[in-house]
Amino acid sequence: HTRYWRDWSSDVCSSDLDDAAFAVEAALRAAGFPDAVCSFQLDPASGAVTLSVEAGPRCVLEEVELLGEPKLLPRSQLALLFEGPRLGLLGRGEPVFVETRVRSAPRAIVREYRARGHLEAAVSEPVIELSEDRMRARVTVTIEEGPRRTLGVVRAADPRTEQAVPGFDELVEALTAVDASGERPPFTPRVPVALKGEVLERLARAGHPDATAIVRVAEPDAGGRVDLEVSADPGPRVRIEAVRFEGDERTDPEFLASRSTLEAGDRWDVRAERRSTARLYETGFYTRVDSRLEGDGEERDLVYLLEARPTREVWVEPGYGSYERLRLRLGARDRNFMGTGQTLKWEAAAAQRALRSTLALVNPWFLREELISDLSVEFNRRELPSFVNQRVGTGAFVTREWDEDGRSATSLGYQFRATRALDVEVGAGAPDSLGDDQEANIASLRLAHTIERRDSPLVPRSGWFAQGSVEAADRALGSELAFTRLVLSGSRLLPLTDDLVLAGALRGGVALPRGEDELPLQERFFNGGENAVRAFQETRLGPADAAGNPVGGEASLTANLELRQDLWSRGVHAALFVDAGSVSLDALDWLSPEDPRWGWGVGLRYLLPIGPLRLDLGLNPEPRAGEDEWVLHLSVGMPF
Repeated sequence: HTRYWRDWSSDVCSSDLDDAAFAVEAALRAAGFPDAVCSFQLDPASGAVTLSVEAGPRCVLEEVELLGEPKLLPRSQLALLFEGPRLGLLGRGEPVFVETRVRSAPRAIVREYRARGHLEAAVSEPVIELSEDRMRARVTVTIEEGPRRTLGVVRAADPRTEQAVPGFDELVEALTAVDASGERPPFTPRVPVALKGEVLERLARAGHPDATAIVRVAEPDAGGRVDLEVSADPGPRVRIEAVRFEGDERTDPEFLASRSTLEAGDRWDVRAERRSTARLYETGFYTRVDSRLEGDGEERDLVYLLEARPTREVWVEPGYGSYERLRLRLGARDRNFMGTGQTLKWEAAAAQRALRSTLALVNPWFLREELISDLSVEFNRRELPSFVNQRVGTGAFVTREWDEDGRSATSLGYQFRATRALDVEVGAGAPDSLGDDQEANIASLRLAHTIERRDSPLVPRSGWFAQGSVEAADRALGSELAFTRLVLSGSRLLPLTDDLVLAGALRGGVALPRGEDELPLQERFFNGGENAVRAFQETRLGPADAAGNPVGGEASLTANLELRQDLWSRGVHAALFVDAGSVSLDALDWLSPEDPRWGWGVGLRYLLPIGPLRLDLGLNPEPRAGEDEWVLHLSVGMPF
């Protein structure tokens, strides 16, 4: 007898307690305690809830006796349907007795037999015998297999049916094929239904929307064989006279027509009509899409009935970053800009140390293919410890998504950006080329590939992510600098228990200048901060001048390992992490950095609709002159 008290922070009604008691009782009985009884009592004065549990003895299933002469299925296979979970190491002990499983097993056995053609199979209700101490159970059932029905001859009722149904002979051959042992396929009530559906489907694919079919079932012969006879009336073969769209006056008819795989003059095909409906749904513009043929005879109109949904949205999202401080994100999007099916999106973010704005026009069906075109203009200004990074740019990209949900994609495009490093504070001890304000116009081609296999983009708990990109800037493209940049990143999440997740990430980049060119400050790699090595302030890990101002490098590496623990019904997470990273002045030292640094720390995360509010405390085990022993980061979103 066990009692458990807990103070409830909200009102509890008796029905809630009854449901909880039933759930606990059901769980115990499923674990082999057939006499388990559970109840809850609530003290209205104190708010305390008492749970009373009488588990009783645990009962194992000692024997399952199968009477009759079951031959079709092995007795050992049938007995498994009665058994509950097994005890012992690795579940290799005796099975426990679960009454609900025992009583449902006869229905499962009957389904197995009927699926194999024994339409008259019957199984008696189980007889359950418990030992005096109620710790062992014996079950007895009687099985009557009955005769087996097999599929005999399948024929067309008349030559017209055989000629009208495409591939009728192949259909019959596949349906009546014998297995490796020479057994004919079983006959079940589903067989004539499936045959009729396949006949109508083939006629619809051939352009006959009004086709009808009848499958007649003969009485079984002495050997149990059942013959089938099919008759079909195909009706007229229809051609599309016109394609119309009703219910959406805003969208350009030419765009709607591009989503239909059927045009005027095409032979009607049910597969093409279904694909057209799916393509209209894929736009995201409609809550419902129906299609129908209008008219009679061989020339008919194909009509799509559309129920539109709102396609315009505006959002305001506050945020905070340990470096940028308070920030506000604004945005507006029209997913059906001017009825063209394209998306016009504007997004801006203002923070104490940063200002960003982007305007993009996205066409999800570029050249009427499964390609996404993206034209964008952006402005980005960010204050860094040793300079102000300012960029104005534009880009044109084409993306191919390799799966339906866009979790694997490749993009290729051209980008141009006018970059400036302002208020540069780099002095003695830094490369000579980094000491003054710098400007550079950079034009490049960029190829990127992304694979997303995490279970959630905001708070992932399992799966993996990988992304790689290569950028080539050259004077032939209109660039003032020539270089090649490679950036790789990946993460893996491994759930250890229901509440514990091990997460790891590896990120790196290298830029190789060509000829006599050198990378300006605004194109170099930096490390340290809330999403990198968290034991350092923003950009503070890596090479610096004599005054401690970071100068970046041509290459960077970052590795993160984090243990995440759920607290309080997954509303709060705790984390223990280790980060390591480096910045190399020379790209050739990318994979063998001379001065790698590391740190460790702890964190708390509180889940919000926009992502987790994250507080990380990073500790530097070997701080150098000018470095902090610990750094506190407050931000929104997971580090990786």
